[in-house]
Amino acid sequence: MMRYPWKFPACIFLMILFLSCTSTRKTRASKEEEQGLPELPLSELDIPVRLAAAPLIAKAEHLVPAEFTSNAWPQFMQPSCDFRYKYRFVRTALQVSCTNNLFNIRFSGNYQVSGSKCLCTAGIPVTPWISGNCGFSPQPLRKVNMSISTSLQFLPNYSIHSTTTINQIQPVDKCSVSIFSSDITQLVMDSIRSSLIAFTSTLDQSIAGLSFTKFITQLKDSSYRKIAIGKYGYFLLNPTAFRVGQLNYIKDSFAISLGVSCKPLLGSDPSNHIPVPASLPALLRTRPRISGQQAESGLRCGFVRRNGNSPGARARISRSLGGDG
Repeated sequence: MMRYPWKFPACIFLMILFLSCTSTRKTRASKEEEQGLPELPLSELDIPVRLAAAPLIAKAEHLVPAEFTSNAWPQFMQPSCDFRYKYRFVRTALQVSCTNNLFNIRFSGNYQVSGSKCLCTAGIPVTPWISGNCGFSPQPLRKVNMSISTSLQFLPNYSIHSTTTINQIQPVDKCSVSIFSSDITQLVMDSIRSSLIAFTSTLDQSIAGLSFTKFITQLKDSSYRKIAIGKYGYFLLNPTAFRVGQLNYIKDSFAISLGVSCKPLLGSDPSNHIPVPASLPALLRTRPRISGQQAESGLRCGFVRRNGNSPGARARISRSLGGDG
């Protein structure tokens, strides 16, 4: 016979209450853990790049003709029945500057010109040619200063567009042929300008024809492929945007900033479950920064374990990679 029958209902009630409180605490803890793992913001990486200027300037020296001459030099050009001429221009070394994608190329040079005149009847010369010249021995060569500029534009499809213009053709020493009683300097300058226009057109076509297909393919393949990084597992860059800054010439180097916005992933699974896109995101221009502001780079990664998320592991890896956790 039971002496304390009232104790059993009381014990059962206490057990139910205890289990109920324990379950509530676990549910709250689980929710707090989920709320403590918000989606990480995009990582913004800006990488300053410096290129040695000497090889690029040497290539420019090769592209810009060292000598401009009249057609069929050293033979004469004959634009009319009663006049013929020839000229030769030899430039000096290039002086290159670049500010915010705008190249300025300055050079000077020396030129020589020779011309002849005669009398014509019915389109036929009837008198001997009377000649005069400037810059031929024993006279010194005549001097002229020139400059051209090329504006570069990086396009969203990872190509480059350029616009090259002639800024200056300034004769320092004019050529006056006394036997003609005329100044033929402008005739020579117009001829040199015509040669420069042809060169600028060829230069822009050459820049437009530059192919970055191989580089873009390599960049796409590496950006969406997991890479083993030792004890941390496998890293995936997962970019959402690429950007490029403005090109500048500083001392003996060309400087430019390359950037990427990404959602990097770090996990223990070597398989990539993110599909590789058919093409890279459109190339963007780097946003202008406040003067004196340092470019920042950082990586915030979420480490996903096979059995679920681990905030502790995420924080440790973020600190190891230089992030803020």
